[in-house]
Amino acid sequence: MRNPQISRIREAGPRQSSYSGGSVTQETRHMRQMSGSIVMMALVALALTLSGCATNVVTDYDSQAPFASYESFAYEPGQTDRVQSLDDARVRSAVDEAMAEEGYEKTTPDKADLWVRFYFETKTKYESRGFTYGLGLFNSPFGVGLSSRPEARPVQQQQLFVELVDTQSKQVVWQGSAREYLTENMGPQLRSDTIRDLVANMFQQYPPGSAQ
Repeated sequence: MRNPQISRIREAGPRQSSYSGGSVTQETRHMRQMSGSIVMMALVALALTLSGCATNVVTDYDSQAPFASYESFAYEPGQTDRVQSLDDARVRSAVDEAMAEEGYEKTTPDKADLWVRFYFETKTKYESRGFTYGLGLFNSPFGVGLSSRPEARPVQQQQLFVELVDTQSKQVVWQGSAREYLTENMGPQLRSDTIRDLVANMFQQYPPGSAQ
């Protein structure tokens, strides 16, 4: 004779196993969705970082210039005659590296196809300093406010420009300008790294029309 209790236990067994299996499947699907979201967020962050690097400079050029025929460069006559500042030396080092990567040979000004000209434009930005404080009484229309007059402090900023001049026509054929400024609060290493990054980003799309 069939035992009813054993029958009930056997019937309950498959239902319990099916429920457990369904729970594992849901957790696995949830973990996969979370992993996919994390990967997508990482890709978006990387894209924003790369786009940020590309937008800290602006370039312009003469569409009629024979860029394919240029093979050598030197610094514009007179640029090396003046006293070189620390930032001048940093720019020259960064430009030398960028031009070498483009395959240009550094030579003397009288033999060069291109002259390099660079300069800084100094701008003054005013930073405001001050504070405000307010105090209100609970369930009361009255309050007390305290404020100080903002103090405007001038901060010097430097914008870097790099130009390439055709030595035959004596015309500027390419220009890069920085949208990120050098400030007086930067230390030597940060200034060097910033200048190097700015110059490298300027030459990312050089020669004009290239897709690097």
